Amino acid sequence: DFVWLSPFYTSPMADFGYDVANYTDVDPLFGTLADFDALLDAAHARGLRIMVDFVPNHTSDQHAWFKESRDARDAAKRDWYVWRDARVGADGER
Repeated sequence: DFVWLSPFYTSPMADFGYDVANYTDVDPLFGTLADFDALLDAAHARGLRIMVDFVPNHTSDQHAWFKESRDARDAAKRDWYVWRDARVGADGER
């Protein structure tokens, strides 16, 4: 038996927490890392496991990887995301 947790990482919450800004911390909306540790201990004491919905392909525009990726066309993490030049419309606008 297990408890499945939706993403609770630091997030701007534009996509219900699936837009992760920091995978190593808990969003204050959901508590703290200490709260998570207490939940984990309590679950294990009851013979339950915790399954965390880890979504590494769902970073927000506030995540360090994304920020580094968009810094320059030759950035080390540039190929971690798909980038394209904007299309130019019939009116000449992008």
